Amino acid sequence: MASAKRRLADAVHRSETLTSTWYLIDNLLASVGVRSPQPPEQEHLSGEAIEKDIAYSAGVVDNYARYGIAKGRVAEIGPGGSAATALLLIDKGAEKVELLDRFVYPHDQKMLDRTYAAIIERSRTLGSIFPAPSDLSSRISFQTGESAAAERYFAMHQGYDAICSCAVLEHLFDPILALEHMANALKAGGKMVHYVDFRDHGMFTAGGLHELTFLKVPSWLYPHMSRRRGRPNRVLVNQYRDAAKRLGLEVEILATSMPGVGLVDHLPYTDQPAEKRAAAEAHVEQIRSQLAPAFRDLPVEDLAIDSIALIAQKPTT
Repeated sequence: MASAKRRLADAVHRSETLTSTWYLIDNLLASVGVRSPQPPEQEHLSGEAIEKDIAYSAGVVDNYARYGIAKGRVAEIGPGGSAATALLLIDKGAEKVELLDRFVYPHDQKMLDRTYAAIIERSRTLGSIFPAPSDLSSRISFQTGESAAAERYFAMHQGYDAICSCAVLEHLFDPILALEHMANALKAGGKMVHYVDFRDHGMFTAGGLHELTFLKVPSWLYPHMSRRRGRPNRVLVNQYRDAAKRLGLEVEILATSMPGVGLVDHLPYTDQPAEKRAAAEAHVEQIRSQLAPAFRDLPVEDLAIDSIALIAQKPTT
């Protein structure tokens, strides 16, 4: 029985039509409450694997800190139900960290506390700040549910030195609105660092289809396949660049991966090696004519970036 289900699933994944139909049904079931609209229970950042969780969180925080995020009052969007990144940000110099997540994760608090205890034990400073790993409330706060969605939260809360996220903005209902509210919520001179993944998160690539297949789906149809299940919103680099310019932010956009190429050094697209740009652009051209109109006519360099680091600073005056 299990092998039959596996073969059926493989057959669905290999077909664009069947895959799209499945996502329509899945999203509809979530809309009417038959399936949970929230992410399923998972081991990632749950304390199930302490060393892996700490290593992942440390890598995220190192990427934040390299751009000057770990200071003052910080908000992180989408921490995945764990305060590990918040602890590490405070260890690097942040004063307070607010953790915001639309979703509520079913992690076991005792297991999370073990992770926190391990982080605190390895730090030279955190032990005096957090004598009890089960109580982080003096410097870290959690906000969850729809009121903690970035599109809403930053419309009501301001005065941040830094706002950051890792692989979150691509799941928001309206990341550009969220970016506008975040820009307003920053203090003068405040910074944002967002790592944004424009890939399909396995929607079609799980079946071996082209990386940009999900951009073929008509714009009117795609939300009915994705919105209630947190699938990628298909807001691409051009919209982030235009929004940052409109908001008057000092912005740098670094390509971190490219279709047909994979992960690359964090550099502006034009500074990437010529052979990598050529490979990514050729990969795009394989499918460009089949893309939905909203994407078909974009400059090739905008389609040839499939994840970025967005570093933005609010002017001091």
